[in-house]
Amino acid sequence: MISLSIVDRYHLQLQVELPQQTRRAEWKLHLLLPQVMVNDSGSSVSQRFYRNLLQSQRLQPSNSPTTSDLKASCRQLRRGDELSSSEFRLTLANLTNGLLQHCDQLEGDDLLALRALLFQFLRLQYRLKRAKTKKLYKLARQLVIFNYHQALLRERQSGRCSDVQKVRRFQKVVERYAKHTTIKLGHSDDAGRERMIEKLNLCKRIIDRPYLIERRLQSDAKMAEQLIFGFAAALAMAFATGIAFATQRAFGNFTTPFFFSLVFSYIFKDRIKELGRNYLVQKYYARFFQHHYHLHQVDAKTQFADIKETFYQPKGKQFTQLLSRLKRSLASGETSRIDGAWVYHRQYYCRRNGLKPTKKFCDDLTLNLSQPLRLLPSMIQTIWQQEPSQLRKVDVHQVTPIYLMLETKNKDKIEHKLYRLHASRKGIHRIKQIELASN
Repeated sequence: MISLSIVDRYHLQLQVELPQQTRRAEWKLHLLLPQVMVNDSGSSVSQRFYRNLLQSQRLQPSNSPTTSDLKASCRQLRRGDELSSSEFRLTLANLTNGLLQHCDQLEGDDLLALRALLFQFLRLQYRLKRAKTKKLYKLARQLVIFNYHQALLRERQSGRCSDVQKVRRFQKVVERYAKHTTIKLGHSDDAGRERMIEKLNLCKRIIDRPYLIERRLQSDAKMAEQLIFGFAAALAMAFATGIAFATQRAFGNFTTPFFFSLVFSYIFKDRIKELGRNYLVQKYYARFFQHHYHLHQVDAKTQFADIKETFYQPKGKQFTQLLSRLKRSLASGETSRIDGAWVYHRQYYCRRNGLKPTKKFCDDLTLNLSQPLRLLPSMIQTIWQQEPSQLRKVDVHQVTPIYLMLETKNKDKIEHKLYRLHASRKGIHRIKQIELASN
């Protein structure tokens, strides 16, 4: 259902895939932090967490398309002018993504065998007459030609193909076709390559429109948060007023004890208000969700899924219970270094009445950890390394372990996965899954 991977040195990616039969699912991300990365100001941490969380949702076919499926899509697109606009877009998107997937996965002779299907795809230009369908087809053709050319270059470099000369010949054929159709396959400078990739990404977004999802924020907890702040302020004011009334009754107005009681009660009032609202907000977010989203397909007006999310920092008993789960899987020296935690909870509810059963829902989240990792001290030790021909100095970064636990729930089935992130101020070095001890 969910997978974890490193994007680069400061970014973690969580990829969630829900099959078409899934109705409800949820998961929690527990990030267990050392003392230097712990920040006790709950409200500001929550805001920074959401600012550093990039999320996107999409649809994609449930099964990888076979060559027979792609040939069937080609035959269907031959009568492109007879298809409705939505049918043409969806079929073209399925065919294009299937070809791109084959270019990325196939190797050696299997990649060369894709030529027949590629020729069928290129001959579609003679079948399309409408201006809109021809424009969409040209964008798809540009994507396919570029990626197939890249796959051929990759095969030349790897040498896996039994006939390298055949790869070279077909590479020349593709390059001549690209020159004839003014498709750019490369540039001599960085600026040109950047513009080319930007154009290809734009083509991909246009072709993938039938898969795109629009996310609308239905409600959030801002009103509830303000009510909690007001309630905490009311409790603090009641405390200060009660102290003032009691001192006034005992010593009277305009006395020295009454003066000092006002000063000290207002000092404690501000502390009670700050601590009270942080405590109550954390308790609220641990029980209720912070954001609620509706998901719609871009080309359809029907709502097909809901997403709810919340973020909080467990304290006291909640934090103790979280640590007790890890003590069976980690050494005592490792758990003693954990001084705080972040918990991100996400829940899905899918309405499949507006979604075709051949599609699955994918949710991609990228978490930027650059700000908390920069709180780690930069500790570098230089060591000597004996190499076959010479001695070499090597700078070694001292890493800090950060533990991450994923808790998934699907159809009342709960699973836990524990990971150790080796990180430093330089970024995330590597990630390793830890075997969880059985109960």
